[in-house]
Amino acid sequence: MTTQVTDDIRRCAQCIVPEGYPDVTLNQESVCSHCQTYQPKEVLGEAALWDTLKQRQGSGRYDVLVPVSGGRDSSFVLYHAVRQFGKRVFALHFDNDFQVPQARQNFLNVVEKFGVDYTIEQSKYHLPIKIVHHAVKTALPFGKFDLTTNCCVACTYGYRAASYRKALKLGIPTILWGDSDVEAISFFYRQSRIKYFFSRYFYHYLLFILYTMLFQFEFWIPKSRFFHLSAPTYSGDEILDVHFFDYVEWDRETIKKTIMNEVGWKAPDKSATSWRFDCTIHHVVNYCFKQTYGFSKDFDGFANMVRAGKMDRQEALQQEKLIGEWDDEMGRILSEDFNLSEQEITRYFGIH
Repeated sequence: MTTQVTDDIRRCAQCIVPEGYPDVTLNQESVCSHCQTYQPKEVLGEAALWDTLKQRQGSGRYDVLVPVSGGRDSSFVLYHAVRQFGKRVFALHFDNDFQVPQARQNFLNVVEKFGVDYTIEQSKYHLPIKIVHHAVKTALPFGKFDLTTNCCVACTYGYRAASYRKALKLGIPTILWGDSDVEAISFFYRQSRIKYFFSRYFYHYLLFILYTMLFQFEFWIPKSRFFHLSAPTYSGDEILDVHFFDYVEWDRETIKKTIMNEVGWKAPDKSATSWRFDCTIHHVVNYCFKQTYGFSKDFDGFANMVRAGKMDRQEALQQEKLIGEWDDEMGRILSEDFNLSEQEITRYFGIH
């Protein structure tokens, strides 16, 4: 049941964007510039998707590799790929060392139900833990938002690089990704890293760079840019990147109903949303965004869903209100996962 959410903030009358949101204006009818120019994206059709995949059938055991986080969208993509191709699908799960247990369990449930071959990839040296630890230590003196800028490097690079490496190794010609424009987050604010060189925490920044380089060596893929901190791409002809939701309409309720009924998928019991729950870091990132800007990192995605008619406006406001709030789990993450002392948590987060 959706609770009515009200506040004193002037918001877009159609989505949930507040007045003052970066690069967005509200007109006299309180409709934001994004809603005024919004055009729904036309999908290419499921028949076109399967035609594309069948034209690139692999010479080995598999036709398609599907990266699966254990979240709802990638689980839905794997379900459809298996239904269409059966055991010629290979599933890959990347453990970034900050994984929510339910995400792995969701992955295991779906691959075991359909009997598809799979792998779980993880850094042998637990480099993501080291990367995040030193990224956080570097950023602490500069405020909560700086803390979020480098936390996602290991996962963003790791799951894509692991997918390309495995596809190349097994001769799989196509990777079927589960991202969607409806959930896309367009709000990014890049912080200058020059200030880190003049900080007393400078050595943490050097270690962040070192461990990031080692991580990219561990998951190196040919024909890619070195020390490129965003998601890598593969430029060779051996692999075709196919985005499932370019062909099939993304519909939140259909996705949830299908995977819950067909494969027993579930979100963690205490999760405020079924979206982006699979990594503990994301909880902290949403909190820091809210403390800095007044909205979470996921806010842009909620607004997109409302704009596309895939989420009720009140539900979006309710979920935005619930995520990124301080709780006991946040304290555990900062203490155990980020390895911060009580003094650091008190000083930089104001929590006693």
